[in-house]
Amino acid sequence: PPRDPTRGHPYRADPEGGDPDPGHATPLDRDPDPADPTRADPRQHPSGMHPLQLMQATSPWGLLLLVPAALYFETHPLLRYLALCTSPDLVSAGFLVSIGGCLASFLLVAELQVVSLSSGLSLSIAGIFKELLTILSSALLLGDSLTPFNVCGLLLCTVGIALYTQMKLRP
Repeated sequence: PPRDPTRGHPYRADPEGGDPDPGHATPLDRDPDPADPTRADPRQHPSGMHPLQLMQATSPWGLLLLVPAALYFETHPLLRYLALCTSPDLVSAGFLVSIGGCLASFLLVAELQVVSLSSGLSLSIAGIFKELLTILSSALLLGDSLTPFNVCGLLLCTVGIALYTQMKLRP
């Protein structure tokens, strides 16, 4: 018999009578078939796209947008540097640039992972916390002075982070 569209969920057996045949197994009642091509991949990321896939998709656009600006601003300083450098200097500079690029790529993947698992707001608040630690470290370790206005700002940020953390931990 045809199913009454006004009653019950279309994919779950409804013991209240909405399903015309409550004894039959529906797609959500059965164990998924591992060979079924429509089933969800357990390795799939919660957001639907893995951070490496997202980075691969967006990196060419970033390259296209940044290369013209880099060529405009960096061509003359680079040519001057190359004229003054020896071969070992170029090798060490290339090595350092490569290390910086790898670290930046790993940081980007980590940030995308954090955003996909929590939110952009959580990442932003973590960045603010890092800045707070940097400011406090410079004041305590390097003797930088903090004005009363700076201290009020630090306290305001700390209270905001504490409230956000408390809100996120509530059920």
